[in-house]
Amino acid sequence: MLGWHFCEEDKKLGYGNGSVIVVGETLKVEPPVVLCDRGLHACISVFDAVSWARSPIACRVRIGGQIAYGCDKFVGSERTVIAMADASMEFHAYACDQIMVRLPELHPHDTYEAMLEAKLAWLAGTMSREAYDDRYMAAHSLRSGSLFNIALGINAMSAAQAAIRLCLYRLRSAQFCNADDYDCAVKGEAGILEARLLKLLGVTRGQTQ
Repeated sequence: MLGWHFCEEDKKLGYGNGSVIVVGETLKVEPPVVLCDRGLHACISVFDAVSWARSPIACRVRIGGQIAYGCDKFVGSERTVIAMADASMEFHAYACDQIMVRLPELHPHDTYEAMLEAKLAWLAGTMSREAYDDRYMAAHSLRSGSLFNIALGINAMSAAQAAIRLCLYRLRSAQFCNADDYDCAVKGEAGILEARLLKLLGVTRGQTQ
């Protein structure tokens, strides 16, 4: 079963285990597995995986052995990392995309437009991280803690999580005929971020090794 997992920045298993995660190697735990308690977890949807993540180290994984399923994640007795990479810049780019969609409704508009342009300049390498951070901190109107402000921030994980929430709020405000149409729209939006990460990792969606 293929899925997404975001490991700690030191690339070790958490919760006191300490095992180093190596691409291509299979980690194992003795069954039985218990969701949220015992086993090696992953999510089918990258949106769900990001919501649980504590670092931007993205892993495309294969879960095997005994498997148990939950509503937004699943757990197995075996997990193999197919590919791994730091997705910080992809997360920031995705956050910029979500802000751009909502830019016309943001106030003060000029401030948000200027900050979006500055963040895009940083991502393009024409502005340093320090210079962008200074400009962000100097923009007092961006300090209210809104999702837009967090998405413009320097923390990649927070920016990604805020951007996904902005995306979901936008979809919820749309007029879908039924829940299935909404679910399809969410999957389509998640597919955009997934495509970015798959390209970063150099793997295809169905690639198993």
